Amino acid sequence: MTGAAWIIIHNDGVVEKGSIHLGKATNNIGELTAALEGMKRIEPGEEVVIISDSRYVLDFLKDNPNKAKANKELVKALKQEAKKFSYLETRWVKGHSGDVYNEEVDKMSREAAENPGRKTNTVETLRNFEINKYPRSEILEKAIKLLMNISDKEFADKMAMIFAIDVRHSASDNTFEVSGRLP
Repeated sequence: MTGAAWIIIHNDGVVEKGSIHLGKATNNIGELTAALEGMKRIEPGEEVVIISDSRYVLDFLKDNPNKAKANKELVKALKQEAKKFSYLETRWVKGHSGDVYNEEVDKMSREAAENPGRKTNTVETLRNFEINKYPRSEILEKAIKLLMNISDKEFADKMAMIFAIDVRHSASDNTFEVSGRLP
């Protein structure tokens, strides 16, 4: 069984995650579907960077879709969807190499593959925090947990590595600046 998953990080701090069970399908169909479903959720005219461990998908976004020998309809739809963006950049990341978002979408797609009928789409935002209610360290903790989708214990393990970290919040445009050093 195959599943597809995507994570979209919008410029305004919104994090959108989704997955879908595809049933009996090839890995390439899963990769193409994940990219296509993610792209469908981005507004036309946006500047987009697609990061994937699938050279198969990234090559079709850069090259002519007529090179497709299989999955021609999906490749055509992917290429068509890409036309709506004002800018499109592709970046390859090695799979299973510790990239936080790549590891997360792998986990999500495995869960989707194992659960027939599964289709999820969640939207989370850092703007949901009531900034004045939390000290800066709690805001950072909530932001990291939200973006990385990790538990309290995993968070504690990862934060133990950080030597110095600072968060600045700008009330005028509701943005965060995070800086830090590793030991």
